[in-house]
Amino acid sequence: MKLNTTFIKISALAFLISSIVPLSAFAEGPENLKAQNKFYTSNVQVLKDHGVLESDIQELGADIYPLANEISNKNLSKTQIENYINGIKQANEQSNEVEQNRKHGIMDTSTQVTSEVIDGQVTLPDGDKITVPNRNKMKLQPDNEVTQGIAPLATLGDGPMYNVDARVGYNQITSMVTLPTVKSTTESGIIPYVLGGAYVTTNNVNYTGGADIGAFYEKGVWRLCINAVNPTGTQYYWTSSQTTLPNGTVYLNYKVSANNQVQITASDANYNYITSISYYFNDINLKADGSNVEMATGFSMAYKNVKSISDGSYLLNGSWNNTYVYKPTGYSLMDSSTVVHASKKGTADEIAKISVTTSNPYYKYSTSIDFR
Repeated sequence: MKLNTTFIKISALAFLISSIVPLSAFAEGPENLKAQNKFYTSNVQVLKDHGVLESDIQELGADIYPLANEISNKNLSKTQIENYINGIKQANEQSNEVEQNRKHGIMDTSTQVTSEVIDGQVTLPDGDKITVPNRNKMKLQPDNEVTQGIAPLATLGDGPMYNVDARVGYNQITSMVTLPTVKSTTESGIIPYVLGGAYVTTNNVNYTGGADIGAFYEKGVWRLCINAVNPTGTQYYWTSSQTTLPNGTVYLNYKVSANNQVQITASDANYNYITSISYYFNDINLKADGSNVEMATGFSMAYKNVKSISDGSYLLNGSWNNTYVYKPTGYSLMDSSTVVHASKKGTADEIAKISVTTSNPYYKYSTSIDFR
C-alpha cells in the first residue's frame, strides 16, 4: 500500500512538536502545523546559536518563543539567558503544582493566596478588603469602541481604566513594565492596578469569562494578581502573590499556559525571577492556542462606594514598553496590526482623570490617573 507522503511528514512533524509543546497549544490543520514548525524551528536555531542546551529547549516548550524574541531584539548576555531560563522553570513548576492542587481541591498558600470575590471585593490574608476592577468583559457584557461603558451623567462609577486589547488569536504577552508612582491608602478604598488580562471571546465584543491579570498596590507594595470569572459569571476568584515586587521596572510575562489556566511571571530588568502565580479553573474555557482569547494590557484605579475622585490619590507615569503578543505561529509587537481596542473607560468625570502619552501605539505607552 502506498502511503501519502504529505500525511507522513505532517504526522511526524506533529509528533515532534507535541513532544515539546502540549497539543492543546496548537490550532488544527496541516497548514497551521507547517507554520508552527517553521516558527518553532527558527526560534530553536536562535537559542542554539546562543548556547542554549537541547535539554533546556525541550523543557521550556512554548516558552522558547519569548526567550528567542528577547535574545534577538536585546542581544542578551549569557547570564541574562540563564536567568531567563531559570525563571521560566520556576514559574512552570509553580504553575504545575497549582493545577494539580486545584484538581484535588487543594489551595496552596506557599506562594499565592486564592479566595472568592464577594460583591466586587476580596479579603486579603491580613483582613483588609480591597475592590477588584469591574470591567465590562468580566461582567460578561459587550465591550467595544462604540460602547465604552461611559455614563456621561454619572460622576463616579467603578473606577477609570485604560486598556489596549489584542485581536483574538494570541495567548501570551511580554513587556518591560514601569510600575507607576502611586499614592493611595487602603482606607481610602482606591486601589491602583497594572491591569492586563486574557478573556474568552471569538469576536472581541462578546465575552464568556476570562481573567484580569497584572499587579495591584496596597499598603505600600505591589503584588501580582489574577481575577478570574467562569463562563456563567457566577464565580469570581482572586489570586495574589505572597512575594512583593520591587519598585521601578519589571519584566512581565503572562499567558494562557494550558487550557483553562493562566499564569503571570515577574522578573527584574536582567530577567532574574521574582515571583509567579497561576490560576486553574475547570470551566474558564480559555484555549491554550489563543483561538478564543483576547489578551490585554492597561492600568486602572478600582473602588467601591467612593464619594470623591479628588482625594489626592494618583497613579502616575506607569508604562508598558516593547510589548509583544504571541501565538503558536508567530509573535509581533503589540501595534496597530494586532490591536482591536485602545480606549479610556469609566464615567465622563473618571475618564477626564486619565492621560495617555505614546510615540508607538500600542506597544509603548505611559498612563497617569490623577485624583489630586
